[in-house]
Amino acid sequence: MKLFNVPLVLISLLCLFVSSCTSTQNQVYKGIELIDPVYPKEAKKQHELLAYYDDHGHPTGYSMDLINSVCLDNKCKLVEVTMYWDDAGNYSHLTYPEKKPLTKVEHEPFTAEDYEMLDKILKDKKSILQEHSLAYLAKEPDKPKEKKDVLPEADDEDVDGESIATPATVKDAVVKDAAWTTWVLWTYANTEIVPILQTETELHCTPAYIQKTLDNKDWLKIEFILNYLMREKIYTQDYVDTTANALAEAGIDQIDLGLTYLKTATQNKNDYYQKTIQALPEMENYNAAIIIDELANEDALDDETLLLLSEKLSKSSYYTVHLTLQFIENKNLFSDKLELNLSALLEVKDFFIARRAYRFLEEQTLSPKVNQKLADFAKKHEDRI
Repeated sequence: MKLFNVPLVLISLLCLFVSSCTSTQNQVYKGIELIDPVYPKEAKKQHELLAYYDDHGHPTGYSMDLINSVCLDNKCKLVEVTMYWDDAGNYSHLTYPEKKPLTKVEHEPFTAEDYEMLDKILKDKKSILQEHSLAYLAKEPDKPKEKKDVLPEADDEDVDGESIATPATVKDAVVKDAAWTTWVLWTYANTEIVPILQTETELHCTPAYIQKTLDNKDWLKIEFILNYLMREKIYTQDYVDTTANALAEAGIDQIDLGLTYLKTATQNKNDYYQKTIQALPEMENYNAAIIIDELANEDALDDETLLLLSEKLSKSSYYTVHLTLQFIENKNLFSDKLELNLSALLEVKDFFIARRAYRFLEEQTLSPKVNQKLADFAKKHEDRI
């Protein structure tokens, strides 16, 4: 078998493949049935799923050999690959026989760039391909009424398969001249098989496996674990702490799930805010803004929560600082307890943060010590404020 021959991803894929082979001591074949996406109305096809487990019995991933047609007229060359998923059911990579590469129009082999593009597409679980059928991709393009010999413009469609054009709506979501192959492989990678893999993994969701997955801070897997924990109503302090520690690595599409689990699992709002505020300095602006917005909309923040928030600002982004100072000012929450932490912002390396803090503090009633600090800052940066 041969891995994608892609310079930019070959090394990482090879490491992943070798790791999956060497670190998984137990391999178990399981029979599964899947709909053939090319012929969805026919009986399901039998497949052999290979499940990998480590020495502790924890699932580490899955693979499946696939030989499948990719077009409706049986004129296309069969696709022959082995597809791989991680233990959370996320598509990982594929391999192919060395002498049987994937092909495009007129059986032209995929290039390195084609394999790289395919890899990105198959890992996109929310691809527009989920909204269309193979029949949609196989539609004949509308032919000009007057000039029948004029070919479609390149901006509108790309020829694929034998003589069919790829609809413009999905052109950017498929490998050029291989729309059918892309669609079939994406469907196998991301639809019917995913809950099958996740159900298998859930059978082995021991506390040790759950903790290990949360500790790794891989949010593609944490998503799966948190959904499982909430469905099973499993809330322990260890899982809460680990989820909170991983919060900074959550993506835009994952932050809401992480926060939902913490809200449900923590004992009270203050405990929840304490957990989330700890992650603020390492968060991207969008995710941090969600937490700041929750704090701003809270009717009664206790002093301990506000003090912790002000303490974290010296290591946070400008946007986080700006939003925090804005809601403290709007809700008139400034106090002597916050003065020391907020005045410390005048000393951070990021001048824009320091200037934002200066403009906030000059509107407050301050102690003589902080007033002097403010005056010193103004003198030092008089040409910039």
